[in-house]
Amino acid sequence: MFPLAARNAFFDEITELAVRHTPMYGAESVRWGFSRMFAHWRADEFECFFTREIPGMTREAARVALEVWCDFGASDEARRRAGANPCARRVLLVTASTVPCASFQDAMLLLTMPVSVTIRPARQQALMFDAWRECLTRTFPALDSRIAIAPPTHEETELESLCRAHDLVIVSGSDETIARYRAMIDRIVPERRPALVAHGHRVSAMILMRGETLTQDRARQMALDLSLWDQSGCLSPRFLFAECSRDEIMEGAHRLADALDEIAINLPACAPDLGSRAQKNSALSMAELDGCLVLRAHQNGDAIVIHPEEAPFAPIFAPRTLNIYPVTDAIQAARALSPRAQALATARPLPPDAVEKLARAGYNYFCRFGAMQDPPLTWFHENVGTIAPLFESRTKST
Repeated sequence: MFPLAARNAFFDEITELAVRHTPMYGAESVRWGFSRMFAHWRADEFECFFTREIPGMTREAARVALEVWCDFGASDEARRRAGANPCARRVLLVTASTVPCASFQDAMLLLTMPVSVTIRPARQQALMFDAWRECLTRTFPALDSRIAIAPPTHEETELESLCRAHDLVIVSGSDETIARYRAMIDRIVPERRPALVAHGHRVSAMILMRGETLTQDRARQMALDLSLWDQSGCLSPRFLFAECSRDEIMEGAHRLADALDEIAINLPACAPDLGSRAQKNSALSMAELDGCLVLRAHQNGDAIVIHPEEAPFAPIFAPRTLNIYPVTDAIQAARALSPRAQALATARPLPPDAVEKLARAGYNYFCRFGAMQDPPLTWFHENVGTIAPLFESRTKST
């Protein structure tokens, strides 16, 4: 893409801009996330990514085109000649308020194609995206005409006008945010109406099969998954379904609490406000009254809620809180997250029939403990993809 020293300086600047403009996360989490993201920006992963997401693209053709598509100074005509000719030409990307490296990567992957991208950031990320754009256009002047940052307005008329000016609208956010954009787009006359791709709120889980124990090594791996981004991202596990009794999981749960305190040295949490702390304490107290056992770590405010065996599914959705469910069938129990399921971490690979069953419940990223927050570039996000929607025939072209 460009010389190694310049590439590393660019990566460092993008990372530090995120650290500066995302005070809701600890600097250590932000740096970890960007470091792992950039580690996947390798030729072999890009080849697999383009092959998976571009219709009819072969690995050999992607290898030839890679140099052009990953050169952000290349012209749109050069990108089209290399084999990228998407139907969409103007894309509006509405980002979620969590995990800044994921939002950055989504924008950059779209810009590998011959499209113009307007980013409508979450309000708390607006300054970060402004700073990123300045860095990008200084480093790659050719991007100046292809990337824009829209103000984080909530004014209905302005948002509808913004949607109307694009061929494709990609929205990540809450159900309310998605419903709002869908209603606005539905009001646009069909000949001017953009296609909509929505990425809604998702939750992730871990499972332990019968005979697998929560060892110290596994506890440390789980603690990493739980601690990054203060458990706010869609790849942050909120559940552990374990095929054992509650007594059998207790020793492992204590190991996990210790591991959470251990990792807090390198990944300190941002302190929650008093209102959030009060709500969490109230939820945990009510859980104890309902028969749950609650373990508390000491450094980052983590809590582990161990539900009674075969208890009804009534989880505690509080920040930095893991729900452990002792169950008879972990695969069946994990399906309770349908249709919100996202990632599933296991100690060892699951058999194909179990993967197929879980995929029908929505799971689309399967990994080992400790790798949940580090998906490969080829992760086909929510079975929709990142650039694949550009090539959908329903999307208007210019």
